[in-house]
Amino acid sequence: MLVSIILTRYLGSLYLQPDIVKKKPFGNDLRNWVDLLKIRIQEQPIEEVAESLLRETFNLKLAYGEWFGQGGYRNKEFMIFSCKNQVQKEQLPDTFFSVVQEYESIFERISKKRNNQELGGQDFERPNHDEMIFERPNYDGMILMPLLHPSPKVQYLVNWFNESLKFEIAFILSDLVLNKKVKMTKERIEGELMPFLYNTLIRFGGYSIFTETWQPDDEDRDPLVNSMKILSAKLEMEHK
Repeated sequence: MLVSIILTRYLGSLYLQPDIVKKKPFGNDLRNWVDLLKIRIQEQPIEEVAESLLRETFNLKLAYGEWFGQGGYRNKEFMIFSCKNQVQKEQLPDTFFSVVQEYESIFERISKKRNNQELGGQDFERPNHDEMIFERPNYDGMILMPLLHPSPKVQYLVNWFNESLKFEIAFILSDLVLNKKVKMTKERIEGELMPFLYNTLIRFGGYSIFTETWQPDDEDRDPLVNSMKILSAKLEMEHK
C-alpha cells in the first residue's frame, strides 16, 4: 500500500523536471495531480485539499508503482536522485525531519510483515494465484473491502490507508513549497503544514497500532509515539 519516503520524494521532484517527467508513462497524471493541488491549496485548508485528492493520489501512486515495479528503479535519474538530497537540510524545520524519520521507521516495520499472513489479528488462507484473475485495483474497491468486515480493527484499515495517502500528499506539497512551485507563507508553513504532517503521522501511527499492522517498542518513550499509543488506547476503549 505504501511507497517509501525516497520514492515519494522522487515522485515530487519529477514535477520540477518537465523534460524528464513528460517521458514517463505517468507524466500526465503527475502534472494533472500537481495542478489540482496548486489550485486548491490557495483557497482551501490543507486537510480539505488532502481529503479531496485521496482518489487521485491513489491512482497516481498506482501508475507510478507499476513503472517502478517494471524496472523504473534502474532508471538513471532515479539512482542519481536516491544518492543526494533535493533540498538542503537547513531549509527545513527540525520538526519536518523528526516527523519524516518516524514515518520511515513505521513504514519499514510494516513493510517487513509478510503479505496476507495477518490482517487485523485475523488469519487468512493464502490465495491460489493460478485460479485468480487479477484486475487493476481502484480506490473505491480498496476502501470498501475492509468496511464489509465485522471487525472494527479491519474496518479501521480504511482510516490507516487514507492517513498514509494524506501524509504523502503533504510530503510532496512540502517539496513543492520549498522549491517555490507552490506559494505558501512562512506563517502557514509553521501554523498549518507542519501541524498537518505531525497530526497525520500521529493518526497513521495510532491506527497502525490499533489495526496491529505495527507495534512500537515497549521502551519507546518518545512523545510522538506516546501520542500514537494514546490514540490507539482510545480506539480500543471505544470498540470494546
